[in-house]
Amino acid sequence: TTPSAKSQKKKGVMPVNSDIATTPSAKSQKKKGVMPVNIDLQRERSRATFNPERLTNLFDGGAAATKRRRHLESLIALDPTGVFSNEDNAYLHRKDMHVRALAKHVRLIE
Repeated sequence: TTPSAKSQKKKGVMPVNSDIATTPSAKSQKKKGVMPVNIDLQRERSRATFNPERLTNLFDGGAAATKRRRHLESLIALDPTGVFSNEDNAYLHRKDMHVRALAKHVRLIE
């Protein structure tokens, strides 16, 4: 038999399926449009010797651009129409993918 996930956590061993944070706050963040972060990724980010926000601002072209990008991302993540979902893209015909792309464009303009 395999040890339970609880006993593995005590020993510092993470079960295969629990490498994504599943705390209540992570679940509520997902509802808010924020994806949960891998535990290992969080740990490495906390060890950074530079300010990640400054680097993000540099990549985006400034703090205002970062703020705008994050705002637009949240609008897309929280869109009630579901038009931005890519879950079934692998099963769509080329024509249907084109129609979906046009629908996304129209929704962005709205």
